[in-house]
Amino acid sequence: MIGNGYETHLLAWLTYILIPKRKILQFFFLYHILAGLD
Repeated sequence: MIGNGYETHLLAWLTYILIPKRKILQFFFLYHILAGLD
C-alpha cells in the first residue's frame, strides 16, 4: 500500500473509530504486514 504518511495516519484514526477495538488490533497487524511488503 502506498500513500502519504499523513493520509495513512488519518486512515488509521478513522479505522480505529469505525472498527471495534478487538478487530482494530487484527487490522493493524495485517495492515502493517501489507505495508511492509510494499
